[in-house]
Amino acid sequence: METMQKGRFIEVFKQFNEDLRACDGSHFESFNTGVPARWESYKPLIRGIALERLEADRWITDDIGSGRILEAVIRAIEIKESKDVRNILVPWEPRHNQPSETGRLRAELGSGPARQRFERHVFDLFREQQEPADILDDLVDLIGRRYSLIAYLFYVFDDSRFLPIGTTTFDKAFDQLGIDVRTTGRCSWSNYQEFIAAVRSVQAALTNWLGIKDIRLIDAHSYLWLLVRLPLKIEQMRQQGLKRPGDLKAAMIDLAQGVINRVGNANGQSVERVVKNKELFGFSSTEAFYDFLCKAWKEQDGQCALTELPMLLPRKGRPVTEMVVSIDRKDSAGHYSPDNIQLTCWFANRWKGTQSDSEFGTLIDIVRRRDAARDDYPQHFGV
Repeated sequence: METMQKGRFIEVFKQFNEDLRACDGSHFESFNTGVPARWESYKPLIRGIALERLEADRWITDDIGSGRILEAVIRAIEIKESKDVRNILVPWEPRHNQPSETGRLRAELGSGPARQRFERHVFDLFREQQEPADILDDLVDLIGRRYSLIAYLFYVFDDSRFLPIGTTTFDKAFDQLGIDVRTTGRCSWSNYQEFIAAVRSVQAALTNWLGIKDIRLIDAHSYLWLLVRLPLKIEQMRQQGLKRPGDLKAAMIDLAQGVINRVGNANGQSVERVVKNKELFGFSSTEAFYDFLCKAWKEQDGQCALTELPMLLPRKGRPVTEMVVSIDRKDSAGHYSPDNIQLTCWFANRWKGTQSDSEFGTLIDIVRRRDAARDDYPQHFGV
């Protein structure tokens, strides 16, 4: 691996700071605040949940080949506690009619010698009864070069030595920094060690060249991820209509006024009366209402609360589309109050109608996962 150039590293970090400003107006302070924390703090949480679900300390040798270890691994991958605590380190949710990693594990290792071999290696990894190098290379031989899945297991086992991986993104980040390491299609123990060594070099550079203290290995991992993903997010924001600093506030004012007018007309009240009706809105002023909607957009990362699709801001000269943002009441019978408001795409708001969020969310989950959702919602499949 070639040594990084200090000047190039510093210039890339300067651009990173510019991207942070373009994203939310902030500048880098630490990996525990701002965009880095909002985007990346989920990883240690996911690891902790995975360890709890694995319960590796309770495994016994008789479990090897029984399927119990395989199912524990699958539970440790399929983590979706909430929108913010969700395992995206492994592509386990079916998308674009492609099988998920966990679906493939069940199909390929459901029984027989392959399952026993897989469970033996996972058992030995978490009990430290075999060299990690041998385990990784044999897993590649068994299930193929499924880098994100294998690296995830190693990261859950020991986060001080191992890391998750998304090969395409990290290859692009290394290229920005002039690091001669490539991971796509190269899943092996030797390549994995090159990857981790490269991340460690970035960890050292953040500390020694930029003076950032208390950088964990996973923080350097997050930095590399953000180098590539932040520009993509900024481009998405521009497409959504966020081109100038005041665009979001202006759009939320229009959105809020629409609600105020509708509620006022429905109640036969004047707009002034509706604005002052704290029992209805629960906001101290119209300005507080606007600010709340801006905050909701940022907390939802510009994504629809029901479908997670990117929302568009209404814009003069652009036809109204089904993806334009709307204010949805979580409970349609309730008021437009702070605890009952979320932002959604217009089509999702309309399709949801009077259903509860959970009822509509079930249908969206079925649409995403198709037959893979059958076991979770048997009543909807006539089972």
